[in-house]
Amino acid sequence: MNQNYLLPILLFFFLSTFSADAQRIYVNCNAAGDNNGHSWAEAFTNLQDALAAAPEGAEIWVAAGTYTPTGPEGGPGAAFLIDENIQLLGGFLGNETEADSRDPEANLSILSGDLNGDDLPGDLENNRSDNVQNVVRIEAQVTPETLIEGFVITGGQADGPTAPQDGGGIYCSGEPTIRYCVFMLNLARGNGGALFLNEIDHKGIIIEHCRFEKNRANRGGALYSAASQLAISQCTFTQNAANIAPNQKNGGGIYCIESYGLIEDCSFTDNFAFDFGAGLFVRTSPGAGDGLELRNCLFENNTALFNQGGGAFLYISGDNNRFVFSKCHFAGNEAGTWGGGLHFVDRPDASYTSFVMDNCSFHRNSVEIIGDGSAMNMSLAGEKVNVQITNSTFTENTTDFFATAAIWALNNNMASGDVLVGNCTFQHNTAKHSAGLDMGSFPNAGLFHYRVQDCFFLSNHALGKGGALTVYSESPATYEVENCHFEGNTADGQGGAMWLAANDPDFQALIRDCVFKGNQSPLGGAVLAYPLAFPITQEADIRIENSLFVENISDQSVIAAKWIGAISLFNCTVANNQAGGLLFDTNTHLELQNTILFNPGFTEFTGLGADTTITVISGGGNLVRDSSMQTVLNNADQQLFDQPVLGQQTAAPILDAAYRLTSNSPAIDAGIIYESLPDLDLAGNSRVRGSCIDIGAYESPHDAEVQCQMVGARQARIAVSTLELYPNPARSLLKIELPESPSQAFPIELLNAQGKLVSRQMAKNGGLLDVEALPGGIYWVKAVVKGVVYTSKWIKR
Repeated sequence: MNQNYLLPILLFFFLSTFSADAQRIYVNCNAAGDNNGHSWAEAFTNLQDALAAAPEGAEIWVAAGTYTPTGPEGGPGAAFLIDENIQLLGGFLGNETEADSRDPEANLSILSGDLNGDDLPGDLENNRSDNVQNVVRIEAQVTPETLIEGFVITGGQADGPTAPQDGGGIYCSGEPTIRYCVFMLNLARGNGGALFLNEIDHKGIIIEHCRFEKNRANRGGALYSAASQLAISQCTFTQNAANIAPNQKNGGGIYCIESYGLIEDCSFTDNFAFDFGAGLFVRTSPGAGDGLELRNCLFENNTALFNQGGGAFLYISGDNNRFVFSKCHFAGNEAGTWGGGLHFVDRPDASYTSFVMDNCSFHRNSVEIIGDGSAMNMSLAGEKVNVQITNSTFTENTTDFFATAAIWALNNNMASGDVLVGNCTFQHNTAKHSAGLDMGSFPNAGLFHYRVQDCFFLSNHALGKGGALTVYSESPATYEVENCHFEGNTADGQGGAMWLAANDPDFQALIRDCVFKGNQSPLGGAVLAYPLAFPITQEADIRIENSLFVENISDQSVIAAKWIGAISLFNCTVANNQAGGLLFDTNTHLELQNTILFNPGFTEFTGLGADTTITVISGGGNLVRDSSMQTVLNNADQQLFDQPVLGQQTAAPILDAAYRLTSNSPAIDAGIIYESLPDLDLAGNSRVRGSCIDIGAYESPHDAEVQCQMVGARQARIAVSTLELYPNPARSLLKIELPESPSQAFPIELLNAQGKLVSRQMAKNGGLLDVEALPGGIYWVKAVVKGVVYTSKWIKR
């Protein structure tokens, strides 16, 4: 058998942990002397003889060569048995006097299960009927004092008619330290093609500087760990596969069940699983939990062909389990369905699970058949789960369905928890919907709180809705999106940057201190608020505060909403977009305060639904460029028109190139103080810097020296009263009656159903308005007298 065994190091370095007092036994398959193991010249030629002769604590030095547990006449049950604490060292030339002077890269000490020596290169099926089931067996009494170092372990074939069908390379029930070994071309019909760990849960097993390559099994192509404590570091798992029948084929690299500990500085590359977890598969069962941490690991080009978790798959039951991924990198992994890079499932029988991911990256992962979460998918059905994903990047991941990263609470009414995505970047990802991050709750889930903070969403693309971020819920849930930057995202359908998909009346979302710049979609260039499916809710509560919407592009509007409930904009700047500001349709309510709508060439507000299904309330302090909101603004609001109307002059520039207020902007100190006013503006300055709060997202350092108006709990808003109109419907003349009789004539504004100003006239109380030239339809009349706004609807025949 000719194979290329490249040891996993360039410079083989050993710690000086060998005892000068230990009995030393020598093994060299080419030795000619008395073969009593006392020296290199008289070395054993058979490793089995050395193991049989070795007392507790002995060192066995093994020279280059190939060693089998028995000869060709032996059977598959033969194995190198380690049942006491020894130090088994390979990689010697055969003349060394110090263990540290050996070179296992040059001097391959091979422990082989190929009794006939006729295995075919790279072939784990043919010519292997003679191979032993386990090349090495380690018994339970072995402790960490045992060291296995510097060997190639190959040719194990654990597929016989009797147990164990596990651990083709090593079947381990003890707690040894295994270092600088190569496990290659081993097979197990059951679990652990190269290495099977059987309930090593006292001091655990240490595996360092090892390479696992081209091993196969049903579960755990390279390594299977059952109820064991792990310390695995600086190992590589490459081209291993979980693809052997009959059971579900999971964990191409590692399969862990009820195991815990640390996996550090390891790489999982080009591994394969027919089903779940091509690089790593983790499962826990009901009962008390523990923790598994992965630190500085690479998952690259792994494939879960027909199911989930191309890089890693975690399937969690039980209480108080904790999982940490830090400084790990997922690149080029593929899943057939969900979670191209990673898929995490917190089952209904789990509680108080903690999942932490910090400083990780996901690049060019994908879902290939059908499914969601090209980089990562998390399904949360347990009670009190806590998820924290921080300081991580998601770039160039792709799926034809939902989301680069999907974090969803499933339909279990006991499911509850908190989710934080903080200081992460989503860039150049592509999906059908929710091209960056999608988070929310399925029907019948318990209460979840979701937070997205300090994140960047840049140049992501959705073929449908939600170019960057989707917050979604069909169960009670609260959301905070704070201090995030959305730029250059696109959606071919709706919602260039964000999709607010609310289907539950207890949906509450706060979007604060965010920038939406240069996003694009035919409807909702920046934000779409629209339910995922029917039935709809009219009670969702969405609040957008201290946020900037600029340079977005849409055929219709920057922010669009329909069938969603209530949306509030407080201290926002919606300016210089290639679109109208707001478009509201059926069953949607808008509240506006201290907000700038200034998009020259476009209509600032469009209402498309039936009159009774859209409610617009101004809390005052708004600055609107056109007359599209005439019927709802009050005397605490301002309007700036493109062209002079009734002596009103064209507005001077109100914003500079950075969308801050100019020194003479009419928005300075023109806002209204309100409840729960944030301490800071979008730039981090004090929210009130002059005499009063400014209009828009940014506070100006300038002071207009005006008296500040305030509103309390909705009671002190500027009064809005109704005026009487006769006849209604009217054909040519319309008589107006105010509740009180002013002595002077006052201005009257007529607006169409979309809020656009169509006529402005002067009239006295009881006077007549000339409406004959107007086409038939629904109109509004607005009058402002002594600071009181009067409005009423009428119909032109």
